[in-house]
Amino acid sequence: MCDLKDFPQQSRREIDKKQKNRTKRVLYLHSGSLKELDTPISTHGLFPTLEITQVSPYTAMRRPIRHPQTGHTMSNRFLKTIRCLNPESDLCKGGPSQVETTGTEQMYQNYFKVNRYDLRHETFAGGWTPVISREIFERGHAVGILPYDPVRDELVFIEQFRAGALIAGWHPWLMEIAAGIIEPGETPEEVARRETLEETGLEVNRLEFIAHSLCTPGGSSETIALYCAEVDASAHPDTAGIDEEHEDIRVFHLSASEALDCLARKGINNASTLIALQWFALNRERLRQQWLQQ
Repeated sequence: MCDLKDFPQQSRREIDKKQKNRTKRVLYLHSGSLKELDTPISTHGLFPTLEITQVSPYTAMRRPIRHPQTGHTMSNRFLKTIRCLNPESDLCKGGPSQVETTGTEQMYQNYFKVNRYDLRHETFAGGWTPVISREIFERGHAVGILPYDPVRDELVFIEQFRAGALIAGWHPWLMEIAAGIIEPGETPEEVARRETLEETGLEVNRLEFIAHSLCTPGGSSETIALYCAEVDASAHPDTAGIDEEHEDIRVFHLSASEALDCLARKGINNASTLIALQWFALNRERLRQQWLQQ
């Protein structure tokens, strides 16, 4: 296993209950815009959304907090839906594409929330499922950033306590990449720059998109957009974080070789860091040459 001690401290769907002509109104998300269709039709290339009557596109999340270093005031809302940032794939075209939602119930609301959705969807055999219920954990959408210094050929990571790891029975201090929630009005790129500064103390020069993925689509709506950020790794502080959020973050750097060796030894135990490093392993030479030449 990769032991950190070995390294330096360093977008409203609305169901029409009038049932006019006994048709349901179905809402789809297409290229970032909500599209309402009076009759369910083939929707290849469209992304269905499950937003329901009285479910706001934004949901209260936390009280406003001003970051002491950046001055950024964090809002008390997060995004409910987001456009997929990946290039459209032809792999799943021709299969089921229609979903009808018949109701929702808020099961829990606090820092996070859980909603129950009653829905039915088209099947691969060409029919429809009965109405089924799914409980979905909703916490917004995130951005993760792998900071890379092409001059020094070094990567910057953070280490912090994670309660989820503790409850799972794992060691709760994790080696991670910087990450944060997308707030209303922000683009993923803006979040990447903000969170890199807040969690590592480093200014971002260039950004390269890695991938956009659903974290646990069987039970959560959360997605994470990953980026690689060009930084000066020599300028990071030893610690970072927002006191009001009780963040206690250690900031450290590894050579690219050390980080990839950690990956090879299965020393990375969270998905965002694992995906980002796998991408980096495939793109290191191209990225370094490109950033050094420009």
